[in-house]
Amino acid sequence: MTDETPKTGTNAEPAAAADKPVEKPVVPAAEPENPAGESPAAEKPAAAEKPAVETPAAAPATEKPAAAAPTVDKPADAAPAAEKPAAAPAAEKPAPPPRPAVPPKPAPAPPPPEPPIIAELKAEFGEAIVEAGVVDDRPTFVVNRDRMVEFAQAARARGFDYPACISGVDWPDEKVPENSFRETVYHLRSMKTGEWLVIKARCPSDDPWLNSLYNVYRNADWGEREIYDLFGIEFRGHPDLRRILMPEDWTGHPLLKSYRMSTYYAPAGTERQK
Repeated sequence: MTDETPKTGTNAEPAAAADKPVEKPVVPAAEPENPAGESPAAEKPAAAEKPAVETPAAAPATEKPAAAAPTVDKPADAAPAAEKPAAAPAAEKPAPPPRPAVPPKPAPAPPPPEPPIIAELKAEFGEAIVEAGVVDDRPTFVVNRDRMVEFAQAARARGFDYPACISGVDWPDEKVPENSFRETVYHLRSMKTGEWLVIKARCPSDDPWLNSLYNVYRNADWGEREIYDLFGIEFRGHPDLRRILMPEDWTGHPLLKSYRMSTYYAPAGTERQK
C-alpha cells in the first residue's frame, strides 16, 4: 500500500485533486534543505514594508549672477600703451581770389551843343522866353503868354509850318495852391526839313487863359477847343471856342486833377448835375 500521508517538509506539494484542472505551480524561492529528522525552522514573518517617504520638491534653483571677470593686475613695470598720434590739422582753404575792381562809371557824355535856333530866338525875344533848352532832341521854349502869338509867327517864318500835336497839362501844387498852373504845348514840325520845335505857354490855374494861335495855324482850331473842353483854358481870339467832346451844358473839365465825376448827368432844361 502506498502511504498517502504527505511528507513533512517544505518540498512536499499536496496532491492535486483529480477533478480540478492542472494549474502551473508557483515556484517559490528555493530554501535551504533541513537536515534529516529536524523540524523545519519557523518561518520568519515578512518584514513590514516601510512606508515611502515623500521627498520634498527641491526648491527652484536661483540663477547665480555671472561672476565678474577677474581683473588682472598689470605689472607695475608694464610699458604704457602707445598714444595715438594727433590728427594732422585740416588744411586751411585757400582764400578766394580778390574780386576784380569795379570799373568806374564812365563820365556822362557832354550835352550836345544847342541848335542855333535857340540862340537866335533868345536874342530876338529876350525876357519873353521863360525857359529854353533841348528836350527829347527837340528845341523847347516856354514863352510868356502875352507874346506867344509873335513867337509862333517867328517859328513859322523859320519853316515850322505844321502843328502836329496840341496838348494840355495840369500842374497843381497842393502845398502852395497859388503856384498851380496849366499849360498848352504846341509841337511844330517843318514839312520841308522834318525838324521839330516845341512851344509851351503857361497860365495860372486861378486865371486860365491864353492867346489863340488860330490866326497863325488854322488847324489849331479843334486842338484848342479840346483843351478848353477838358482843361478849362480859354483861348482868346479863337473864332469858335466851345466844347468839342463833352455836352455843351456839362459842368467842369474832366482832365483837371481836381475834377470829381458827378453821380449823374441831367440834360439842359432839367435839374443840373450835382
